[in-house]
Amino acid sequence: MKLCRAVFFASFLLLLALPAYTLQAANFAEQLYSEGDYYRAITESKRQIFLGKPDPKLLLIQAKAYFKLGNYREGKRLAQKILQATAGDLEANQILGLTLIRLKELKAAQMHFTKINVEKTWPNITEKNPYLAKNISYFLPGSGLLYTGSPWKA
Repeated sequence: MKLCRAVFFASFLLLLALPAYTLQAANFAEQLYSEGDYYRAITESKRQIFLGKPDPKLLLIQAKAYFKLGNYREGKRLAQKILQATAGDLEANQILGLTLIRLKELKAAQMHFTKINVEKTWPNITEKNPYLAKNISYFLPGSGLLYTGSPWKA
């Protein structure tokens, strides 16, 4: 009888400690990301999702880590997945916008930045032709920098 009580009491204590463990585990991926350990942050967030905690915050950690590692296509896919689940997530819009800039999809990036009210500071996006800048700089040195919008470097 005493053994049965001891087992029951131990399992009860374990059940009380389980929510605290899952909270720590969810924060562990975020801690790894903040320390700059992006590969382990991705792995930890994938593990948490596999264990049955489909939290959009974990997907956001993955998207930000992929962005930092330069895997922009995977970051774009995850940010879009987050936005499908939670339409108004500001941080997901920001990551998706930055990722689209890196992928040279500037008009789509501008759309995502306007969703988070950055349109007042958003510059007019025009794609400059590097070959034209090179050619006009060949005839008049420094004019290519003026063309690209960097007159202080000319």
